[in-house]
Amino acid sequence: MASKINHRHVVVGIPTTIVFMIILLVVGLFSSLPIVTYSQSSSSNDSTISDQDNRNTTNNDNKFIILVFDRGYKSQFTNAKPILDKYGYKATVFAICNFIGNTIRGAESAMNWHEIETLHKKGYDIQSHGMNHKDLTSITLDGREFEVGESKQCLLDHGINSIIYSAAFNKGGDDPEIINIIAKYYDFSFNAHSTLMFLHCDGWEKFGFDEKNYKGQTDCRTYFDDGTPTPTNRYAIKEWSQDREHDRINDRWPDSPPHGPIISEILFNKFVEIVNSQTKFNVNGQINAIPIITYHNVNEDETVSTSEELFAREMKYLHDNGFQVITVSDLGYNEDENYFFIEQ
Repeated sequence: MASKINHRHVVVGIPTTIVFMIILLVVGLFSSLPIVTYSQSSSSNDSTISDQDNRNTTNNDNKFIILVFDRGYKSQFTNAKPILDKYGYKATVFAICNFIGNTIRGAESAMNWHEIETLHKKGYDIQSHGMNHKDLTSITLDGREFEVGESKQCLLDHGINSIIYSAAFNKGGDDPEIINIIAKYYDFSFNAHSTLMFLHCDGWEKFGFDEKNYKGQTDCRTYFDDGTPTPTNRYAIKEWSQDREHDRINDRWPDSPPHGPIISEILFNKFVEIVNSQTKFNVNGQINAIPIITYHNVNEDETVSTSEELFAREMKYLHDNGFQVITVSDLGYNEDENYFFIEQ
């Protein structure tokens, strides 16, 4: 998110809240009963669940998910990591080199190098989000080279070989000059949003899904025949941002606290909808689409951040429903036929 959104603290009338919660729970129950587990963990035991349990709870080979943490906020280490570790999950973290060990916005702190290196040693996927989180479309050619190339060297200096770049503010994916600079240093890059990432980039042409991001594509080649960039390719991977969805929900329910039960329930149900939307495209172990879910802060410091309680509930849902959690680095790419695949 480009700017901080202030908390809202408006008291909702008790009768309205009660009626809404009853409607919400009934609708949520019957609309997703076959797949949703709403119960919270009844145990406070933080023991780690085995990787075998994590990957085979329902023996379902059709449900994968990639978890991404943007900007390297400290709350990702202090609040999210213990929850992920409980289930044996790993995530991809896009770190901003010059923000590491410093404040990002006001009192919000980034992880320090010890925390970044600890995640790396524990098997987390550490990748580049630039030197200073600069919009690549608004800086000079030399500035782009520094922002993109120097950030790779910065991570290398700490023993981390970054192969994936995330463009600040998801800008630049339609600019061949920016694409070519990123391609000099990285195998993949993130740019723009969609609820699902289709591994053959054929979401619209084959499945009628998301015309804006997949129209005209039957594979993931970077350019169309006329030289214009394709909307989705190895340098324009698509993500779904929970923060952006949280912002939209806050706008629709301005009288509800952003981390209160009403908005949290709506956001949880949206998360469940997104992660399960892949199932109609993935059949018999053939993975065509994967949701890539991006988080920023895991706390209640911002109106669009994800609370620890909600994050824990979402991770428990993934575990209880047999999702296989992978990182972006678990994706391979077929250079000859231009498509992504999951490396096993």
